[in-house]
Amino acid sequence: NSLLGIINDILDLSKIEAGYLHLDKVAFNFHQMIHDVCELNRAFARDKTVTIKATLEPGTPKYLLGDAMRVRQILMNIITNAIKFTREGRVDIEVGFDHIENDRYNIIIEVHDTGIGIPKDRIDKIFESFEQADVSISRNYGGTGLGLTICKNLVDLMDGYLEVESEADKGASFIITLPLRETDPVEDESEVDLLSKNYQKRVLVAEDNVVNQRVAQKMFSKIGLDVDIVFDGEAAVAAASTQHYDLIVMDIEMPILNGLEATRSIIAGDGPNRNTPIIAMTASVLEEDRQRILDAGMKGVVGKPVRLKQLTQELDRLLVN
Repeated sequence: NSLLGIINDILDLSKIEAGYLHLDKVAFNFHQMIHDVCELNRAFARDKTVTIKATLEPGTPKYLLGDAMRVRQILMNIITNAIKFTREGRVDIEVGFDHIENDRYNIIIEVHDTGIGIPKDRIDKIFESFEQADVSISRNYGGTGLGLTICKNLVDLMDGYLEVESEADKGASFIITLPLRETDPVEDESEVDLLSKNYQKRVLVAEDNVVNQRVAQKMFSKIGLDVDIVFDGEAAVAAASTQHYDLIVMDIEMPILNGLEATRSIIAGDGPNRNTPIIAMTASVLEEDRQRILDAGMKGVVGKPVRLKQLTQELDRLLVN
């Protein structure tokens, strides 16, 4: 996850700078997002003897229209950063709003910490690529110095504002202002709901990494999938030639025969799976890689590490709907 995070940061920044990153507009539960981001960071905070608390101003819109993934990415980066640079103490998230008109709001998220702070003469630098408040930070705290750069660029893309107030050894406050629209309620599926799914289907998984195999086996079994696992594309073609599957999940980078070649071979053959939907598992987020996957005949993509929600969305689309 850490390595994937670094790769995704670099790819995100490259896409932003090239003008290739476009924002989606989807309805999402903003209150739930704040709760989830805090819960995801709570163990990290606890390990550092840091308390984390979020408060929402009464009347803050619950359901908003915007790029949920990118809003979440901004919140995760800012809050994780605050915890990282706080040896002990607290991180407080205060959420408020300004009502502009009708369904339009400025959503204001303030993240305050009691951490090491930022020298005043370095504040303007922290939003630059690969920059941190001083040269010892990467050595002592890790990180690439890209997180805040990406946050600033994403906020700018949303026509918002990202401001920081800080002094050395006096903590920091990050203030995010995002113009978003209120929308109708959306139905949320919790992880409990997702795990209650029972597909009762047979799936072939081609994956050469043993750890990833175990993760896939455990996750797929929890949602009622009978899983056969093979180590490479050649073995996938052999298995698909003799046994019918309801779905084939294919890693892309594998020895002997990669996932794209194996997919083409299965589709072109006369075995029982020439019409079986095949989806890719890949860590790549590049659009050209996604296009190569679809051009090979695959019907969809799930990212690595595999997330249960994304997986069940693809399964619902291909096996249920």
